[in-house]
Amino acid sequence: MSATILRYKYVPLDDSFKKPPDYKDGSLCIIKVGTIKFTHPKDFNDPFDCYPDIDGKAISKAYGQDKAFFKELGRRRNLSPAQRIQEKPKQLKNIEKAQNINELLNNEVGICSLSRNLLNLLMWAHYASSHTGFVVEFSVFNEHLSLNDAINCSMTCLVPFPVNYKKEKPIITSRDLFYEYFLIKGEDWEYEQEERVIDLSITHN
Repeated sequence: MSATILRYKYVPLDDSFKKPPDYKDGSLCIIKVGTIKFTHPKDFNDPFDCYPDIDGKAISKAYGQDKAFFKELGRRRNLSPAQRIQEKPKQLKNIEKAQNINELLNNEVGICSLSRNLLNLLMWAHYASSHTGFVVEFSVFNEHLSLNDAINCSMTCLVPFPVNYKKEKPIITSRDLFYEYFLIKGEDWEYEQEERVIDLSITHN
């Protein structure tokens, strides 16, 4: 049986309070419209967040044997089966050189950050308009999914995963660890007690 857990989203005040009821952006839309923002990692306030060191040769070898990866990549780019075959050597070469991997993923991935802590004064200061914003409480199911399973489920199951805080940037050498770098931050951020929902299913603005 799945257990219910509580997670919190610190939200700043913005001009969405002055917009029409069907306004789709802004803080109040979490309550008024039932939408929540997923942010590109490239827009995070920590320039080292989601930018690991990558062993491109090891990753390229693993992905070269994964037909599903290139099928999904082709779908995202509207490539025909023939075009996917033509593009595969180029993509593997880029991965091996670790060219544009961070840029590719950090532009296509959306992350929603939550916290386990409702009463953190620093979080209220940094993410809730210096204590003038608000916090939204989410009741989520603890499905005990693996990270890969949750990502494959896409938007059908929004499962938050705890962020791991480390002293040094990780080196990604395995395909199985590839998406885990979205869950690693420096130790200075440990006070946030952050958990992240990762979404690969749509393009985010």
